[in-house]
Amino acid sequence: MYIKGSKERQDRCLHIHIVQPSNLVKFRMLMTKSCKKDAKDVFKKISQHKKISDFVNYMREHEMDNTVVLKFLKQLPNQIMTAYTKELKGLEKKEASAQTLMLQDISSSFLSHNSDGSGEPEFLKKYAPSYNYTGEEITLPSILTHDIIGKPLNCFFRQSDPLTDELFELPQAFMVIRDYFIDDISRLKNRHLFAKLDRDTMKNVDLLEQHLAFGDYQFLHTFSDPSIVGCFFKSILKYMDEPLCTFEKYPMFKVICECITGAQQDGIMRSITEIFLLYDPVHRETWRFVLWLLYHISEANDKLSAKTIATIFSDILFKPKEYKTNDMLIWKQFTELLTLMISNQERIFAEIDETMRRLKEEKFMQQIAEAARQLEIDGVDALPITVKEDIEESKEGLEPNGAVTQEDTQPYLTARSHEESQINLKKRKYIQHWKVLLEDPKAKILLSGALYITNRRLCFRSFFNDKTLFGKGRREFIAFEDILHLEKRCFANMKIFPNTIFIRTIKQGDPTSQKEFLFTSFLKNGRRHAYNIIKPMSPNLQVPLQTEGTILVTSSDTSESQPSVDLSERSMAVHGREDLDDSD
Repeated sequence: MYIKGSKERQDRCLHIHIVQPSNLVKFRMLMTKSCKKDAKDVFKKISQHKKISDFVNYMREHEMDNTVVLKFLKQLPNQIMTAYTKELKGLEKKEASAQTLMLQDISSSFLSHNSDGSGEPEFLKKYAPSYNYTGEEITLPSILTHDIIGKPLNCFFRQSDPLTDELFELPQAFMVIRDYFIDDISRLKNRHLFAKLDRDTMKNVDLLEQHLAFGDYQFLHTFSDPSIVGCFFKSILKYMDEPLCTFEKYPMFKVICECITGAQQDGIMRSITEIFLLYDPVHRETWRFVLWLLYHISEANDKLSAKTIATIFSDILFKPKEYKTNDMLIWKQFTELLTLMISNQERIFAEIDETMRRLKEEKFMQQIAEAARQLEIDGVDALPITVKEDIEESKEGLEPNGAVTQEDTQPYLTARSHEESQINLKKRKYIQHWKVLLEDPKAKILLSGALYITNRRLCFRSFFNDKTLFGKGRREFIAFEDILHLEKRCFANMKIFPNTIFIRTIKQGDPTSQKEFLFTSFLKNGRRHAYNIIKPMSPNLQVPLQTEGTILVTSSDTSESQPSVDLSERSMAVHGREDLDDSD
């Protein structure tokens, strides 16, 4: 590269560093020096370093601009960073401490902004300690995680809760932006919040990005001009590794946009809520913050209405992996969709919180059911202690339909009696409680279990049945030749995306043996895989009829599916799987 470059470029090159040269590289350099007449000048500028740490030490000693070291480390790929971490592990404690002090000194000189000089910058509490020598491990997570521009959302740095030591779901960069506007509500009224900035102002945005890249989040509060923070907020969303909607969920939003004209607002809100429930907590809480901020800006600013803001952010939040002609034609609908989401953000997330509370309640009920089943099978002494601990954590504030309360469950989960009569008494009381639950006016219960597909039939197995919770479980065998109707359906609150497989069967020669089944709440991609397998293997399929099923079966899975959130009402997930006794 040096030899093929122009004379001007060769003169501008001051030094060439080669880190960890292989034998092949050394041989090629030797041959080049021997064969090329003009190669002597380049070899005067070459320095070879056996390790990355050697190069870092060299730059620390000879480079006048100390920030070059940090810029070099920050831009290392993950594989190279891993190699550098291994090198640091091999250093002696004294040498590792020297590099720690070096990085602290560089960070202090480059990023110290305290005018009064009191104390260390706030970012050193997060950034420098990550280089400290801690026994056998030396980790460098902060270099990559604080540098959020262009990174995936799940890689953004998140602060840990001091009470639980768990990470907050909203990234720290968004939390400090939220606090910035909460501290002074008048900043929301700035008319140029998302306007284009001149070069001088843009330098402040670059400076803000540099400080946040090293974990100095408090530096954001030093800006009095909210347009700098607004531009940085927009840049984070614009240059993420993938848009906030994610490439996976973009087709779902696109379906809503295609039918948004003339559709009822309640139906659109339910569909948006269902999509948000499919996100991981980090994406869901980021959506909550973004819509919350845009809503309050539209309320406080007479120049930035919800429609105007949606025009600015619709092509930032919603982007496909590859643009198609249809994507450009319906872009106006994406603006309308985002306007609707901004205006109804409080309602959307109120429904999400209620759904999450219900899911937590169902999880608690599942733990009670599992504990009761274990009690009936093995007795009280066989109950695992973790069941009690999990239920203690989950039952706070929950009272599922008044059927099982804390006072009811506490004696049975903590009792350790060895007398057979007391165990039988507890069994009977459990069954009495669950009979109250099973006497539902809907007369239908979603059964948790597993769906197996063989070469001749479908096999469904559940530990529960639709009449009693305990006792003999439910088994269904559906021969492919008996299947007359097979179709995808929407179940429960899902109105747009089919989440259910409907099957109607009639045994050959027996017209009175008609049965109907609904398999729903599949694990990720399980419904699609199951449907694609069942359809070509059913020789007697007819045109599907739009009738409701009479037997509800839920939580089916296939061997190639991945776990997902079960959104069905009254459904209970089963985490274990057993093989069928009769297999083909």
